[in-house]
Amino acid sequence: MRGRSMVWLAALAVLLLVVPVSAAEDDEAKTDFKWFGSLRFRPEYNDNLSDVFSGRDDKIGYVSYRINLGARVDLDKDVSVVLDGQAVGVWGEDQTPLRSGPSLDTTDAKFNFYRAFVEARDIMGTPFTFRAGRQPLAFGDEFLLGDLDFYGGTSWDSLRGDFASKLVDTTVFWGKGAELDAPEFMFGYPFGGDSNGDWDLYGAWTDWKIPGDNKLDVAMLYSLDRRYSDLIPFSDKRWTYYGYYHYGKGIGLFGTLNAAVQRGRTARNSDGEEAIDIKADAVEATVGWNFERGGGKYDIWGRWANFSGDDPTTADTNEAYDPMTMDFHGRYGYLDFWTGWWGYNTFLGDLGVQFAQVGFQSRLPNGIRITGLAQHVNRTSQTPAGATARNLGEEYGFVFGYDYGEHTSIDLGLAQLYPGRAFRDIAPQFASSTVRRFYVNTTVRF
Repeated sequence: MRGRSMVWLAALAVLLLVVPVSAAEDDEAKTDFKWFGSLRFRPEYNDNLSDVFSGRDDKIGYVSYRINLGARVDLDKDVSVVLDGQAVGVWGEDQTPLRSGPSLDTTDAKFNFYRAFVEARDIMGTPFTFRAGRQPLAFGDEFLLGDLDFYGGTSWDSLRGDFASKLVDTTVFWGKGAELDAPEFMFGYPFGGDSNGDWDLYGAWTDWKIPGDNKLDVAMLYSLDRRYSDLIPFSDKRWTYYGYYHYGKGIGLFGTLNAAVQRGRTARNSDGEEAIDIKADAVEATVGWNFERGGGKYDIWGRWANFSGDDPTTADTNEAYDPMTMDFHGRYGYLDFWTGWWGYNTFLGDLGVQFAQVGFQSRLPNGIRITGLAQHVNRTSQTPAGATARNLGEEYGFVFGYDYGEHTSIDLGLAQLYPGRAFRDIAPQFASSTVRRFYVNTTVRF
């Protein structure tokens, strides 16, 4: 692994050094070269984030980092090449809360290309763009497909075509899960495909041009995920039908609606035995108000979201919703408890989850940013069978940010969960201990 990483790093270094020289030697090549980079450095501390149980010592403090360095080369005929190398890793403690169990190796970093693609625009004078290579696939407000840039990012080895028209912009793509790096998580990336890369995603995404302050997206995705469960081959064939609507012009009333329905078949072996139907759904509605005062910009909003969980009374149907590659940080709190460390119980799990949230954000003219969230969380299914308590608790979180010039931003995040009665029905801990998280996120872009 280290040898392959060094090869990728050497290739990127050669590009950064050689391309500018070549462009300077040939003035008629009409090659535009731009290099870019970013460094993210985040020390953090959390407690009970993996189990909501004070009986096990899982207080951890560590530092995660993400380093990107790349270049964009614009050639003639509207052809561009982008290479974006990325290193992610953690250091500090061994990062896993399982003190007496297996730990994780944090002495080595992962290096790979986060983006590496060629793009051709306005092909043959038509409004068609084609892109091939490793690339993020992020659409709408990233409820369904996002890049998860707060962590290690999500990108795909993908083919993508975009066609623009007066009525609708259409994107079609095929991708195979490539970079799903979230080194902060003990359980790895919580959603989507497994680590062996056998996750294929096909999609058609349309962005309709509606008059006024409206935005409408309609999409259809087909996900084919092959993985192993208890050493048994496992496949998940899932169709997702999705709609997104947004109203608002920056000042005044705004609102968004996300809705998704999933259908398909999931099986526990390659022969399709024990195959059951997938019947899952999700909805999220947000209403808020934007305003300006004293040179600052302010947002307030309320949000309600519901994600189905697997119903224990329907043995031949799986109702657990798969959130694909949702960019979840800050969407449902800053703990990332429901969508990260513990998310295998709610999303893609038996419990399902429901959020009722209020929030605010202020951006002051001196570069200070303040965001706050408060939410009540319920489960949507009656798992385990016979359980009646639905309250998973109340979560509160704040982020205090400062933009130090145009290139550097610092964010201090604080979040805490007060577990509800429903945790006492959930094995193995039947727990109800307070969950806490604290981090300082520093990002430099250049």
